[in-house]
Amino acid sequence: REAARLMAGKQLGIALDQPIWPLAGQLQAILGAIALDEGNLSEALAAYELALTHLQRDPARADWRPEEVGILMQQANILLAQDRYIEAHAKYVLIQEICEQNPSFAAFQSHATNNLGVLFMRLEDHEVASNYFREAQGLFDELDLEYNSLICSYNLAEIAARQSLDSLALAGYSRVAQQMAELEQWGDYVNCHTAISRIHRLNGRYDLALLYLEIGLEVLESDL
Repeated sequence: REAARLMAGKQLGIALDQPIWPLAGQLQAILGAIALDEGNLSEALAAYELALTHLQRDPARADWRPEEVGILMQQANILLAQDRYIEAHAKYVLIQEICEQNPSFAAFQSHATNNLGVLFMRLEDHEVASNYFREAQGLFDELDLEYNSLICSYNLAEIAARQSLDSLALAGYSRVAQQMAELEQWGDYVNCHTAISRIHRLNGRYDLALLYLEIGLEVLESDL
């Protein structure tokens, strides 16, 4: 990783001296990715901001490019991870606005919409969060991104659980668990059963709580 950082930094200096702005932007984005992998969110955020600046200096640039929208998404995700909700919200909304003008950016739009749901779920604004998850789910379905669509269903079940709508939450978790098993996404399958167990435990149904935990443990201990 350190070797990659040094090489990217050296090449970045050359690209800036030329200047070759698209290359400089890509190299700066690599430095941002390295910082992100290391968990240095502030350094990554700064590097991505420079990357975006370099890319937008390209004289041939006419409109938003996929790599630029990808950088915006990384910035928004970092801001969300830092609990900087106002700034993260602004970035996600900007991504949505850009994507509405360019249908080829539909994947970015779906993820930005989903992450707005995550943002408002953290703020405990369940109604707004649910609306974003449903919208994101529709977008994921249009793109045939079944796994991402199921994550929206899981989050909707989670919101129901937080609102003590236990029947709705249990039904939601159970549906997601079944479909995650079909996709062989066993980690998410276990998460659903853990969530179901939690609801039963909170309601004093300890036998059922234990049963669903044991189902999850069996999967973890298997070769799946």
